[in-house]
Amino acid sequence: MRKQEHQQLQFIGRTREEYYSGKADLDIIKKVKESVNIPVIGNGDIKSKADALRIFEYTGVDGIMIGRAVLGNPWIIRKYY
Repeated sequence: MRKQEHQQLQFIGRTREEYYSGKADLDIIKKVKESVNIPVIGNGDIKSKADALRIFEYTGVDGIMIGRAVLGNPWIIRKYY
């Protein structure tokens, strides 16, 4: 069998038990980013441009995913990005 290497990680700062409650844990996203040598995509509590900038600056992620905020406002991407 050929060894497969990951191209990137997509990381949500919540546990399965937390589901949609509480705040995303940016510290764990930051630790993941610092511990790997591949791109990390962060997700969690991104509802505005300020939220996106905060996760980029604090965690050092290479990209972000916007989840539930798009369901209620699909124009968020065009509005802020």
